[in-house]
Amino acid sequence: MSQVEVRGNESRIHAEMDFAANISTIVLNNLTLGKIYWVRVAAFTSVGPGPFSEPVEVSMDLVFLDPRSDHDGVTAETGGGGGTAAQLVKEPWFIILMGVLIFVILALLLITLYSRRKSHGKKDHISSEFYCI
Repeated sequence: MSQVEVRGNESRIHAEMDFAANISTIVLNNLTLGKIYWVRVAAFTSVGPGPFSEPVEVSMDLVFLDPRSDHDGVTAETGGGGGTAAQLVKEPWFIILMGVLIFVILALLLITLYSRRKSHGKKDHISSEFYCI
């Protein structure tokens, strides 16, 4: 097992993650562009934790970032490969999609109720003529 520690510019711990020994790639989320982070790793064995490695500087510069790269490493949020439902519901596009779907469903419901009331209202007002002789 190993532990990864990420510190930001202000020396506070940005993330701490524990991983199985077979994990060779991790993905760090929620890092800010223009900031510098230091990452270090410590191994855990049956004897106990080992010392942390020397910190590696990670610069969040657009030149080094490739949004087209695919990864299936471990993320700080999931602790394993792939996404979870909890991550999905936090995505802005998902929130907007759910809002639009709810709006459409409510609009259709209101239109249906309105048209049914209109049609029932016409049937209730049957005109009848009375002739007095």
